[in-house]
Amino acid sequence: MSQRKVKLTYLGFAFAPLLLTLACGTDVVPASEVEVRINELCSSNHDYMDTNGDTDDWIELINLRSEPVDLTGYFIADTANNRFKVELTAGVVVPGNDLFLLWADGEPNQGPAHLAFKLGLGGDGVCLSNPNGYVIDCVEFGAEPPNDAGTEDTSLARFPDGTGNFQWCSRSTPEERNGSRCSGISL
Repeated sequence: MSQRKVKLTYLGFAFAPLLLTLACGTDVVPASEVEVRINELCSSNHDYMDTNGDTDDWIELINLRSEPVDLTGYFIADTANNRFKVELTAGVVVPGNDLFLLWADGEPNQGPAHLAFKLGLGGDGVCLSNPNGYVIDCVEFGAEPPNDAGTEDTSLARFPDGTGNFQWCSRSTPEERNGSRCSGISL
């Protein structure tokens, strides 16, 4: 990340130099360096509740390493073009070889796992970037297909967990391994 000091002048008055942080983020981080990936997401959750009893959109992250990963300073957004939308704060730690749920509910005041955006039912995206602004994982999706199982909690999940392609799943598995519930409709 490059940094430089800039002196601002407004109506003839000089202000103290500011330290601006510029992040490139134009290259994809090699897969071998990625510890945490997007594993599953749900933009039409009607069943799984957060600690407040709300059934909001959610994004599940998976840690592929055995050590916990602290995501303080990482960014998550609903588009790669605005990858600095939400900076994750202290308290977002994905345990080793485990899962962590973020709530895309537009209510960041509810805690560090609650994001300032929601996922669109007609299609959207989720991008995770490291503290330097480099995208480490990103998925874009269209409207969810009809659900064969007749449930409302269809999700988009990787199969196998963390490494496979995203597929529409007839039943979401928040904070659980994805298993064999995917319909086979890959993105």
